[in-house]
Amino acid sequence: MTPDAAPTQTPSPPRVARFRPGMLAGVRRVVHVDAGGYGCESSTACIANVTAALAARGIDSHLIHADAAHACDSHRPLTEITERNGRGPSATAKLEARLMELAPDAVCLHNGRDARLVRALAQPGRPYLLLWYIHDHYPTCLTGLRTTRGDRHSVCRQRLSMSCLIEAERGSCARRTPGRSYRMPDLFARLNLLESARRVDAVLVPSPFLRETLLASLPEIEHRIHVVPPPVVSRPAAPRAVADPPVVAYDAPIIYEQGLHVTLAALGLLPRGQRLQVRIAGAIADAGYWAHCRERIRALKSTHPTIGIEYLGAIDGVRRGTLYDITDILTVPRLRREASERNAAEAMVRGAAVIATRIGTTHEWIRDGKTGLLIPPGDAGALADALARLLADEAWRAELVMAGRWLIGNQFTAHEHVETLAAVIAACRVQRRGPTRWRLHPRPPEPPADCAARAF
Repeated sequence: MTPDAAPTQTPSPPRVARFRPGMLAGVRRVVHVDAGGYGCESSTACIANVTAALAARGIDSHLIHADAAHACDSHRPLTEITERNGRGPSATAKLEARLMELAPDAVCLHNGRDARLVRALAQPGRPYLLLWYIHDHYPTCLTGLRTTRGDRHSVCRQRLSMSCLIEAERGSCARRTPGRSYRMPDLFARLNLLESARRVDAVLVPSPFLRETLLASLPEIEHRIHVVPPPVVSRPAAPRAVADPPVVAYDAPIIYEQGLHVTLAALGLLPRGQRLQVRIAGAIADAGYWAHCRERIRALKSTHPTIGIEYLGAIDGVRRGTLYDITDILTVPRLRREASERNAAEAMVRGAAVIATRIGTTHEWIRDGKTGLLIPPGDAGALADALARLLADEAWRAELVMAGRWLIGNQFTAHEHVETLAAVIAACRVQRRGPTRWRLHPRPPEPPADCAARAF
């Protein structure tokens, strides 16, 4: 997947309709189908928050997993039901039967990884609206990362095709699973999955960039692709003082593309004697890369003994909240774009100042110098300068945190998400109704040209 020039056609602005009272009128039940996959923790949190917001409007919700069905309500969210969908050829049939029993007005599919699942839900004549949440680049990229290997880690804009298979085998593409090989069946399965987007009523994506990549392959469904940012789980926290010593956190998978080595290099550029607590969280996705980072940590401890470093391992949502509650500065040094970047927003709401690279969707809530700081990707010197500025000026750090909390708390909540979802549902209803009523009363034919002459 070599970097390619942007499409010649200018992408249209994201479709985000405005909410009006009554858009959810007639919607009594929504079913979420979570197929799992990478990022499923964030989608589960999104579903739980949207469920609570819908319950406040009197709308019943249900969650069906790939191997279990759950009922959601305002009192016992995600409470397990007895039956389970077994793995096998009859799994889709059981899913269809369960949907017939629940009779939802709308079905939201999350993390769809199999075209058969999408097509089973998108049967012609279905009585419900089908909304497909695409949380990442899996349907449009063979490796799922849309990043090329190399010093610059360029964003790949190549359409999904045979060339992707060739470049992946050459090692030109960044991979989520190191050492994995891709074959022709993998490409065909991914193309079938992408093609399935034509069958749904609406496609919901978390960022304009993800919408742009979908439009490059499916320009004819432009009117059905909507940008709906995922809601932030946390409520804005009360202002708090900086810890002594300050806490700097990194929270991302331990893999080269996430840039932990950049954070460690930046820490080594800070003045000797700088007191810090550094907390590293994330699953080890590349053991070789983690070994390299551990060597850097050992070297850092010898040159900067006043910087304490602790590895927390992979953390869940509860432990992540606990970490962010004590974090003063969160570094997001990733070298590639992410379809959805919720961790930075969660940290901002809980009172941490964020330093992130100037790529991906982070810039939607980080305004450089106003709600956070943005740096070039891979620039350890710029990250060290940003850290030093925030550590030296507590009043300025507090201003960034306050502005960031206000932005996230007012624009990226579950309430805002549901309002946008309601607007999408209303647009889908209009599309399903077809021609509007005025078309039933055609305009009268024009009078003959010589009618005025005959009248006299």
